Amino acid sequence: MAYPFLAALHGVDYLLPDGTPLFTGLNETIGAETVGVIGHNGSGKSTFGKLVSGELAPTRGRIERARPVVRVSQDSGSVGARSLAELAGLHAPLAALRRLAQGEALPEDFDTIGERWDIEARWLALLERAELNESMAPASLSGGQRMLLCLAGAFSSDAELLVLDEPSNHLDSAHRAWLLGEISRWRDSGRGLLLITHDRALLNNVDRTIETRAPLLKRYGGGWSVVQAQRGDEVEAANARLERAKTERSREQQTLREQAERAARRNARGARDAKSANQAKLLLGLREDRAEQTNGARAMRHARRQQDLQDEVAQAFGALAGALQRPEFPELDDVLVPQGQEALVLDEVRAPWGWSAPLTWSARGPVRLAITGPNGCGKSTLLRMIAGELAPASGAIRRPLHCALLDQSLRMLDQHAPLLEQFERRTHGLGEGRLRQHLAKAGLSADRLRQPCHALSGGEQMRAALLLAMLGQPPARMLLLDEPSNHLDLAATEALEHMLRSWTGALVVVSHDESFLAKLDLTHRLELTREGWRAVQPRT
Repeated sequence: MAYPFLAALHGVDYLLPDGTPLFTGLNETIGAETVGVIGHNGSGKSTFGKLVSGELAPTRGRIERARPVVRVSQDSGSVGARSLAELAGLHAPLAALRRLAQGEALPEDFDTIGERWDIEARWLALLERAELNESMAPASLSGGQRMLLCLAGAFSSDAELLVLDEPSNHLDSAHRAWLLGEISRWRDSGRGLLLITHDRALLNNVDRTIETRAPLLKRYGGGWSVVQAQRGDEVEAANARLERAKTERSREQQTLREQAERAARRNARGARDAKSANQAKLLLGLREDRAEQTNGARAMRHARRQQDLQDEVAQAFGALAGALQRPEFPELDDVLVPQGQEALVLDEVRAPWGWSAPLTWSARGPVRLAITGPNGCGKSTLLRMIAGELAPASGAIRRPLHCALLDQSLRMLDQHAPLLEQFERRTHGLGEGRLRQHLAKAGLSADRLRQPCHALSGGEQMRAALLLAMLGQPPARMLLLDEPSNHLDLAATEALEHMLRSWTGALVVVSHDESFLAKLDLTHRLELTREGWRAVQPRT
């Protein structure tokens, strides 16, 4: 039976626990389609997904669900699960089907199985494609493997609509390809999918896109390419608005000056005429008072108009800056790496865990190296060894450049201290004015500088950490980044890409995000496996 919709929101409002309105008057219908959901961190993407799935109730309005909805989030999966099937939420139907096959079925088993007579074959096939084994202990799984299990369970469920919240986080390239394949199969089966993600490869495969711009939703009629094109139009419109505002301000300022000059000439002429007419002092005083009042009123009107014009220019500039999101590193000679300078030497290096074959590799100059490979092959381990935090099991590492390691938790930032205080403490006499200029160029506004780090967005924290590594003493000339885009929204990821392209030092990045790596002007790439490694040409 075909349904006109799988989930529908009718006039939905949602208030945060502190009473702040997040969404107001949402009307949205989701059918047998793949819908991408994007938006800034904190804009309500996950909340929207929970409303659709029924995990949250609206403050006002109603939500209809024509068929079952299953949601998978980044923290899905029971920690105490006794089997992979239980972790995936499929223990009950699989157990019912096996009891039925053994002739020991319970009366309720038929309802539990429903129409899923092929669920065991589908489950085992999904495990094989995801390179998992049913005998594995749930406690032994990595975060990426747990996500794979929950996704495999969702794709094997009896749901008609799936809500997947950042499903590709922590997945390596092979398992991202697996996910794309499962999404394609789900889509071809005529079922619905709500895909909350910043992964541009996934967003290129959706039918339409919703952007959470609290308190409403913005809709795009296609995937990421359509979003990009429309955003390009918005940048052009914002730039045109700024130019119009600046032109209007200049024209109005010229008009106001001419009006003031004419008024001044009239007043001067009136004063001369009054004196030459030998008018009474009282009458002359009244005329002067009226002239002063008129001049004062005119000056106030002019001041208000000038402020209005200035506000319009500021608002237009803010709209353009928000649309562009193009932070940059300051240009400092301290981090520049000359072409011939030795940057990194790996000599017969073996890791305490990870790849087994010795790794020998070297580069000179401002190297821009990507380290890729499946989960568990030792990518983060290699970064820690390059940074000097971990000794290799054998071999030697030579790194003449001072480096800074930015791990996924950004440990170099004190989450409880204000950003400005941390910079003043670690940049040694740079001066607040100069420091504010550098922070502004990195896209960190003045109102954020005195807030503790935990109050900043993920993108703001990442840019602050990068800038702190550059301006600290001694300055880092090699940046080591471990999955830097993992928890960033699309706007923050694009801002990070633009900032890293302006980096003049050496750069080593571990990432599964091929779209992100393609933007970094890479010079080298190392692909690790659990057995060995190979140097390959960077992808463009």
